[in-house]
Amino acid sequence: MELLNDNVINLIITSDEVENLDYSVIDSFVKQVEEKGNVLGNRLVLNFEGYKETPEEIYKVPSIRRWVKGLIDKYPYIFYFLNPDYGINALLIVACVGDIKEIDMKTPRDMDKNILSEYELVSYKQKLFKVKLSKDVSNKIIEGLIEYGLKLNLDSDDVLFTILSIPGLNGG
Repeated sequence: MELLNDNVINLIITSDEVENLDYSVIDSFVKQVEEKGNVLGNRLVLNFEGYKETPEEIYKVPSIRRWVKGLIDKYPYIFYFLNPDYGINALLIVACVGDIKEIDMKTPRDMDKNILSEYELVSYKQKLFKVKLSKDVSNKIIEGLIEYGLKLNLDSDDVLFTILSIPGLNGG
């Protein structure tokens, strides 16, 4: 665990950890959070190491998608910790377990209001994306955040803010 500055904690996830579905770095982080109490919300940055030669975005890499699915299965409340301003943000995590499509602003079909209404629109890297999660995944995340909030006696407004800030939640 690397402290990038006073407000950001950087966790490096290696390609070996991804391939082996190893969550020990996350396990250690969550254990520290539970020992320290509510001091690390919105401070976590996940970075995947060993994929610089991969031309695709991380949400297109099958092994990373599997790893993130396992992360959500194990820690559906991980979004509470993710820093919205750095690294692998909630959009990219959602994209690994949900549906994401780049919108071509020049193609009339992509701009169809019926298609757009099924997704939440999100801007990333100066592009516009449509994102949504299935009801099952949405419910797992919401329930996980609420249960975790109750377990650690987190401020309900913080938990609600986290739920409302997750792109594509309840889009399915």
